[in-house]
Amino acid sequence: AYMGPRHSFQVRRVLDMLVSAFSKFIGGQIVQAVLSSLSTWIAMIIFGMPYATLVSLIVFVMAFIPIFGPYISGAIGTLLIFTVAPGKALWFLLMFFVVQQLEGSLVYPRIMSNAIDIPSIWVLVAVTLGGGIMGIPGMLLFIPLTAVAFHLVSEYVSKKEQAARGTEQHIDTL
Repeated sequence: AYMGPRHSFQVRRVLDMLVSAFSKFIGGQIVQAVLSSLSTWIAMIIFGMPYATLVSLIVFVMAFIPIFGPYISGAIGTLLIFTVAPGKALWFLLMFFVVQQLEGSLVYPRIMSNAIDIPSIWVLVAVTLGGGIMGIPGMLLFIPLTAVAFHLVSEYVSKKEQAARGTEQHIDTL
């Protein structure tokens, strides 16, 4: 009501992109958290570690914290296991490191690239800037915001390239 039809359409389009990016990001985070906690639980059961369910639950919750979540859950898990079986604490840390490396290298990039569709370097930039500006909430908020900004800039550059090609073709045909 306060904007013309052209501006209103653009604002609605950007808002739709934001809602879609946030929804896909949250869905991707949930899938990644479930897979990470499940693989940790399975590895802990296979190696006979205590507190497998509790540590897996902690891994699930901490998986929503980008970059630092696995370190926090690994430290808490190591401390829990150390209180019951000190000899297994280092083995847990080794097993946890391997599981998290596999998750971080194979699973997470595929899930997030499908979810928000931006290069991983921009995810790292978003997490760094968001964390620096707003802490942990900023890490979570800036990834979808960066995805929307990336797509808007990509569309703008694509339109500029098409316009430049259109001009070049017009000159060549004369």
